[in-house]
Amino acid sequence: MPKQDPVPLPYGSLQYYQAHYILKSAGNENGRFLARCEPVTKGRFGGKRVVAVKWTSAGEFAETLQADAKLTEMMKQVDS
Repeated sequence: MPKQDPVPLPYGSLQYYQAHYILKSAGNENGRFLARCEPVTKGRFGGKRVVAVKWTSAGEFAETLQADAKLTEMMKQVDS
């Protein structure tokens, strides 16, 4: 009989989703292009909505992403 994992990985549908966008850059500077998008929300429960997104990273890449208004609007719709 196979040994059962005491902490199984979740499977099936989850109550959230993640979207990953992958960039390919020339050279060994891939660490410079790593950023995280965090939704800024307003309201609670059923009335909760995304009003903005905040990009965080170690370098200037987050500032470049934050300055792109079209990308910000697109991400607000994805995070909603």
